[in-house]
Amino acid sequence: MTKVLVTGGLGFIGSHLSGRLVEKGYEVVVFDNRSARSEDIISYSTIARAMVGIDIVFHLAAELEILAGLREPTLEAVTNINGTINVLHAAMEARVKKVVSASSVSVYGEPESLPMYESHPKKPLWTYGITKLAGEHYCDIYRELYGLETVSLRYSIVYGPREWYRRVLTKFTKAILDGKKPVIFGTGSQTRDFVHVSDVVRATIDAAEKPVTGAFNIASGEETSVHELAEMLLQLSGRSPTEVEYANPDVGIDDRKPREQLRMQLEISKAKRELGWEPQIPLKDGLAGYLEYYRRHSW
Repeated sequence: MTKVLVTGGLGFIGSHLSGRLVEKGYEVVVFDNRSARSEDIISYSTIARAMVGIDIVFHLAAELEILAGLREPTLEAVTNINGTINVLHAAMEARVKKVVSASSVSVYGEPESLPMYESHPKKPLWTYGITKLAGEHYCDIYRELYGLETVSLRYSIVYGPREWYRRVLTKFTKAILDGKKPVIFGTGSQTRDFVHVSDVVRATIDAAEKPVTGAFNIASGEETSVHELAEMLLQLSGRSPTEVEYANPDVGIDDRKPREQLRMQLEISKAKRELGWEPQIPLKDGLAGYLEYYRRHSW
């Protein structure tokens, strides 16, 4: 039986991934500190002990909250960069066959052209994107110098059951289910590329099972504006799509990023070609299931 390690295995994506791996017959070891931060991966001896006997590593543990990273950039860097180095080095020492590492659309920054291919220039807007890009480079170095097979998956905006709060989709959903209006900061023309967590999980496992290395965009490949997102959620909940409230973009700035990416759409032909993967859940279907999940579960 193939034995795998999932760092951050109790998190949003990690918990879905761990469950699916168990269903597929893998022996799964979950490495998670059960908190908002995965500080345990900064202890090399701890991660090295967990790596013994492991065949494949899925590295998802990270400091994910962009605002937290801006407030504490050193801690973010230690967790995301040093933690990734620890995972890679321990995997190399333990003769692990492959490491699949979660990267992010944040490595690109504001697009120079759409959709963004893997070769698009990398100019992160936030420190988080810098740490993810550094992690990718370390994956490349460990592959080139030590022969450790590595894959970096640039996830776009992942959504689905058990998603963490404080993101645009969760905030809209909570407002709608509470009978309030979703609040849009600015014009609502900002766009995002939303991909369902179950599609992300399939891509992540495909990256481990297929003979591939390098970086891949994992996304829907579709551009959806914040305004369109709010309208879809309102319609799916049986309310008028006009029930949207607009706020000055400077209102509540302390609880929002100091600058916002205006457009986002990833090109996914490489994943289709080399992984044999493509997203299966249309956004409208995914949102319907999303609303139903949060109707049944407390915030």
